[in-house]
Amino acid sequence: MSELTKALIKFHQELPTIKKDAKAQYGQYADLCGVLSSVTPVLSANGLALTQTFLEDSLVTTLRHISGEEISSVGKLVIAQGKNALHSWGASVTYSRRYHACSILGIVADMDTDGVVEEAKPSAAPTPVPQPVPAPASKADDEPIKRDEYNMVLT
Repeated sequence: MSELTKALIKFHQELPTIKKDAKAQYGQYADLCGVLSSVTPVLSANGLALTQTFLEDSLVTTLRHISGEEISSVGKLVIAQGKNALHSWGASVTYSRRYHACSILGIVADMDTDGVVEEAKPSAAPTPVPQPVPAPASKADDEPIKRDEYNMVLT
């Protein structure tokens, strides 16, 4: 068995529960800072180091052991089309770093829901279907609104 594998097994035995300190629309999760602050001391104590670098449009995650052994994983960065290209790139990097770090270490930092919230179980009584409410009669598009109506919209 390789020295890296022995150290990784010991790392798994010593790793505390990773805290879910960040909040998202679907609940709490362990963000990149939470994951790295939990794993880094235990990695170091076992002669392991995790590095993450870039190669063109990909993230390279490497787990290194003091013996010189290492394993690497390369994953293409998926960047959403947003208003701010740098912000979109940064979000992709942060998200990818967290998932790649957990993947190469063989750990799960939180339950992966992909933002899907559990659906409510059906009740015995049928849920009433909301009925459409007719819109109030509006002014013609070419008729200007009055000053008091304008102020009401602003407030």
